Parts: sequence; structure tokens; C-alpha cells
Amino acid sequence: MAKLITGGMGFIGTYLAHALLARGEEVVLFDVITSSPLIKDIKNKVKIVQGDLASWAEVLEVVKQYKIDGIYHTGALLSASAEEKPIAAVNRNAIMYQKWE
Repeated sequence: MAKLITGGMGFIGTYLAHALLARGEEVVLFDVITSSPLIKDIKNKVKIVQGDLASWAEVLEVVKQYKIDGIYHTGALLSASAEEKPIAAVNRNAIMYQKWE
């Protein structure tokens, strides 16, 4: 069983990944990007999956494939992107969270 971190390449996601690995958890990072200098020391200890939170099929496939037993939702559209695409921001930042509860 593994923990899934959405927005896994972001600031919070990468620090959470470090903490979970320190506790002995298996970690899967899910993000639209696949690299970050923040994971250089753990990139061989985590699974990295490129995907988009807007696609439920992608998220659910990762959950099934990696036998995810916990999800940390840190993926979000921030500031400028959210202002440019407010509906997409609400869908990823707020509605996505409510659907996981």
C-alpha cells in the first residue's frame, strides 16, 4: 500500500514526501511535471506519475495501479493561473478536495 501526493512536485508535496519516506511509507508523486530540484535526494525512492487532476480517469488509474491507501491533495492552481482560469482553479483546488472526502 502506498500514499499518493497530488501536486507531488510542488513545495508542500515534496516536503511531505520526505516526511512520509522518513516514516517508512511508500510514496507516489502525481503532478503535471515530472522533475523538481526539491526531490533530487529522493527521486529514486518515490514513484513519479505525470498526470492532470482534471482527469478523474488518470487519478483513479494511479490509485488502482499503485494500491493507494491514502491521498494527500496538495495539487492546486495558484495565483496567476487561478486568476486566468477561475473555473479550472475551483475544480482543482476546491471541488477535487470535496470529492475525496
